[in-house]
Amino acid sequence: MTPSEHEIDLAAPPERALAALARAADLWGAEYEPRAGGGGGRLRLAVAAGLRRGWAGGEVSVEPLPEGSRLRFRVDEEETFLHKPRVAVLALGALGGLAAAAWPF
Repeated sequence: MTPSEHEIDLAAPPERALAALARAADLWGAEYEPRAGGGGGRLRLAVAAGLRRGWAGGEVSVEPLPEGSRLRFRVDEEETFLHKPRVAVLALGALGGLAAAAWPF
């Protein structure tokens, strides 16, 4: 897997941006471990993409900007799997549709 990077510019100083990140991670059920000495940490959060579910983890860093700060999340590990109950419901719906279309023949 190639690492991906996501960033956002905030109108808050780096300390407040990291505090907001920690609060949001707590509210969303993610795991955030601040780095000793400040300046970022490690973030692991749940992800959902269509029929896939899993988690993504990586390093969070913060850099000061003249008008605030920039939070950067570099994803370096992830695991996703197919959500089988959703696939089963879709397959049953497709079979019903095929049966209805084939009934006249």
